[in-house]
Amino acid sequence: MWEQIRQVMRFSGPRMIFHHPLTAVRHVLETKKEKKRLERQL
Repeated sequence: MWEQIRQVMRFSGPRMIFHHPLTAVRHVLETKKEKKRLERQL
């Protein structure tokens, strides 16, 4: 399942910034914020 998700994101991820730029930026910011939060827990 994870491999399928990676394949889809490899295709659609770069295109997302052209079709929905605000959503793409928000997604990147939330992902980085969550990553930092998880690193602090360890």
